[in-house]
Amino acid sequence: MASRYGQLAHWEQAARLLAVAVAADPENYSHGFQLAPVLLQLEDSGGYRELCREMLDQFAESTDMSPQIFSVWPCLWEAGTLDNYDRVLARLQAIVEHPNLSVSWLPRCQAALGIAYFRSGDCPAAIQWIEKGLASEQMESRFEVRSLAVLAMAYHAGDVPKAEQILQTARDRFTEVAPKPGVQGLRDSWPDLLDSLICDLLLAEAETRFAGKKQGEDKEGKKTRQTHPQ
Repeated sequence: MASRYGQLAHWEQAARLLAVAVAADPENYSHGFQLAPVLLQLEDSGGYRELCREMLDQFAESTDMSPQIFSVWPCLWEAGTLDNYDRVLARLQAIVEHPNLSVSWLPRCQAALGIAYFRSGDCPAAIQWIEKGLASEQMESRFEVRSLAVLAMAYHAGDVPKAEQILQTARDRFTEVAPKPGVQGLRDSWPDLLDSLICDLLLAEAETRFAGKKQGEDKEGKKTRQTHPQ
């Protein structure tokens, strides 16, 4: 039922049902994984961050790969979700080095590790790991969009033209893979829709960061021109 509400863009109803599911069955990581982007869609950053901390604690001792992956990824979709990303970095590093991680999941986990480095403030490591994931032919299309959006932000501090080029590639790629309206007013499948919410969030963050830096440069340039008239 939560998926049907989401496909109709009734996000508050979807969030309520998913929150009930999380409370009723906390061992099922998929409920929290679905709830996280819905909370961000509702701009409930406080609820989202609390959920992420709870999931990290809930599955900290899990020996199963899936709970490890799906309890860590949601922590990456908004800046400042955690005060410290050491646990996330350690967990993702262990995942990418795990001998049983499938070839199809490896590039997504490598890119996720890069995103975690970006969230922790280490742009060179972020670039290294995201590019490693993107280089694989196994990279899934919507995770590619997320990765490109964060890669653009990681490059933005030192190479603005390259960052803008990467961001445009992310936009173009998202246009290709974004869900299209379906029958009876429903959107694409629920998993695809959740993936697209995350892509939207990261692309919007990149746009805001780029615009903010440009505004700062424009103000500084104006100040310089006033101080040193030609």
